[in-house]
Formats: sequence, C-alpha cells, structure tokens
Amino acid sequence: MSLHRICPATGKRQLKRHEADRVVTMAGRRAQVAKVPASAYRCPHCRKWHTTSLTQLEYQVLRLVREAA
Repeated sequence: MSLHRICPATGKRQLKRHEADRVVTMAGRRAQVAKVPASAYRCPHCRKWHTTSLTQLEYQVLRLVREAA
C-alpha cells in the first residue's frame, strides 16, 4: 500500500474508496482482534475515505447523537 496523507480534522489516513473497502475486507478475514476496521465512511471534512471499528449502524447512531448535542 502506498503512503497516505493524513486528514487534518481526524488524524486518520485518507484513502480512496476501493482502498478503504479492501482494508475492511482484509481485516474481516483475520482472527478476531479488538479494534479491527469494520466499515468505511466518507469524511465530511476532507471528503476522502476513512476506516472505523464501528459498524455502519453504530457509526450512523453516533453521528446522529453528536449532531443532536
């Protein structure tokens, strides 16, 4: 994998969609380890893709809670 830029708002690696999907797929094939990437999302700050250990549903709930606060 090539070197990636870092998102200034989140501190996460900036990935292209296919790269983020590949990271999630490869992590799912590995043994159960805490904090493996479970899904990918488009960052509202840098518009690139990041991975998260949260599922899509957990991420959406967290986002709604943060917006409501």
